Formats: sequence, C-alpha cells, structure tokens
Amino acid sequence: MYDDRPPMAILVEDLIERILDHAHYIDSRILHNCSLVCRPFLFLARKRLFRDVNIFIIPDLPGEGTTEAQLATSHLEFIASNDYVASIIRRLCFHYTDQQNADHPMTWAATIAALSRLYPKLHSIRHIFVHSSLLADWFRLNDSLTQTIIRICHIPTVDCVELFYVGLSFTDLMSFLRVRKLVLVGVYLIYDVGLSMIFPTESRELSTLVDLSVTLRNVASAEPIYFMAQAAGRSLRSLEWLASPHHTRSDTRLSVIDLNTFSSLVSLRVWVPISDTAVVLALGDLLARANATVIETVTLLCGYHHLHDMQPSTVSAWHAVDSALTDIGVYSKLKAIELCVKEPSFTKQYTQIPRSEANINEASAIFRSLLPLSAIRGLLQPSPLSHH
Repeated sequence: MYDDRPPMAILVEDLIERILDHAHYIDSRILHNCSLVCRPFLFLARKRLFRDVNIFIIPDLPGEGTTEAQLATSHLEFIASNDYVASIIRRLCFHYTDQQNADHPMTWAATIAALSRLYPKLHSIRHIFVHSSLLADWFRLNDSLTQTIIRICHIPTVDCVELFYVGLSFTDLMSFLRVRKLVLVGVYLIYDVGLSMIFPTESRELSTLVDLSVTLRNVASAEPIYFMAQAAGRSLRSLEWLASPHHTRSDTRLSVIDLNTFSSLVSLRVWVPISDTAVVLALGDLLARANATVIETVTLLCGYHHLHDMQPSTVSAWHAVDSALTDIGVYSKLKAIELCVKEPSFTKQYTQIPRSEANINEASAIFRSLLPLSAIRGLLQPSPLSHH
C-alpha cells in the first residue's frame, strides 16, 4: 500500500480516508472493526474514534466497584496513558457517573491524577464540555477536581468551553475571558470570600472572548455573569442572553445589559416572552438606551404557546421596541431581525399535532403586526424553530 510510488500512495491514502470518514458517519462500530485489521488502519481509525471523547468522572471506589465504574476508570486511564490518543482529541466532554457509597467517603485521588497526566498531552484540543446536574453539582464535590478540570479548559488551543449547571467562583468565571467562545447554561456563582466584583483595567485588554451565550439559572446569576461580559466589552461580537430552559416565562434581567459597553457587538440574541409586558418594556429600554452600534442581527426568541396572551400594554411595548430598532442613527448597521420560536414543550395541548410550520408562519404574522416599521424596512426574517 505504501511503496515507492508517491502519487499512488497519496491516491490510496486519500481513498482510505474517505472510506473511513463514510464508515464513521454510518456507524462508529465499523471503525472499531477496521482498527483491528492492521496497524496502519489502527492509527487511521483512532483519528476518528478519539476525535470526540466522553470522560465519565467517578470517585475512587473501594474494591472492584461496578462494571460501569470499571469501564469509566479504564477508559480514562487508557486515554491518559496513551500519548497518541490524547494528542488527537479535539472535543472533550466531562460527565459524572454517580457511584456514591454511604459506607465510604468519596475520594478523587486516582481521577485527579489521571486528568493531570492527560493535561499536557492534549495538543489538539479545541472544545471542552462540562455537564453537571441541575439538582446535584458533581463539579463542586472536590476543589482539586474542580481546579484540574478548569486548568484543562484553559489549555491555549481551546476555542470553546461549554459549562452546564456548574458552580463557579467569580475568579474562575473571569478566567474564561481567555477563550473565544463561552457557553454558560444554568451556571451559578460561588462568591470568593472578601472579593468584590472589581476587575482590573487590563482585563479588557486581555480578553479574547468573542462569542458569549448565557442561559440564566435564575435572576441572581444575571449580574455577576453580565459583569464578566462587560470585561469582554471590546472583544465580544456575539451575545446570547436567554432564560432558564425550564421556564417559559422568566425574567432574563435585560435591565443589566448596556449595549454601549460592547463596541464590537454585531449579533444580539435574547429571550423575550412575547406577552410579558415587563420583559418587552425592558427590551425596549435596553435598545433605546444605546448610542450608535455596529449590531447587524437581532434575534428574538419567544415561546409559541404565549403568542395569544396579548394585552394592549404589551402591544404598545412592542411598538416601542419597533421604534428603537428602526432608529437609523443608532442601528444603522442592522440588517436583520430574526424571529425564532421556541417549540412547544411540556404542554399537553400541543402534544397531539406537530405544528412546526404553523408555529413559524403564525409567529411571523404576529411579529409583523407588532413590528410594522421593521417589516416595512424589510428587516424581519423568520428563522428555524429553536429547541433551546
């Protein structure tokens, strides 16, 4: 296969690469079988099998533990001890396997040691995903474990970090200004003792954060997270500010946002319950307080099953939003207002018939009536349904 004929060798290798890519797309088990054929196939298959890796975090267990725990432990040990496999990982996901034993205190020495060995070998890592639980945050069970994972998140090659339902100190939160894309879903703040929310001036200069997506856990988390966003005021180009995914009506604390802070922002995406007058008023105030911006796209995400609960005061509030968005002196760069409808969920009356197309069409019609000036300017654009 690999002989003295370079053109043929290149052709054959390219063909094999394409075949393996197709095999991986169809069923990853095919790649497992390919890896057993010969050593060259082993390396080619591993490049795909270990591109995205899931690590299940478990405490050290006395004795042999369950089969699930053994598999999780051996998987982490294999990755941490194999330089080649670790070096090709591009996306790393941390999950938790609950193996608590009431008779034995939880210790994490083996897991922390394995992660520490893995850290210097992750030469190609681009994307880190940490998924904790809304009800029980494993990420905060051990300080050393927390800091070891955060250290991995700050490997220089990492472009994107996604954190779901984890607790962060304010210091840890601010440290994520050094990544390009940050996704925070249900994150809560653990305040550092004696530390006020004051960031040094150089934080603005050092920030490389370009894309920030926030789904609030509760209103209490809005201010400190926005404080971190302020520190990225010069670098941030995209801001997504959404409500808790578990509530269709929720205060997103739009009042904390000041668009004048973000000199480079081109995309703004916000959750606005369409019939919630208070939130719509807050959106109008947010937009009206801005001076000249470079925003090109504003996306409004709303829930479908509240579209008809409209009061006259709400309609007036939407007209104020419309007036603000069509102020050419402020939003001269605005090219599109995207209308994104949250698909019905947890609502019995919508479980019988799929209404995706109807949702989009009806929402678009309602928005056109609420934002007539934007419609005249050709700014309104329906976007696909959101499952966020």
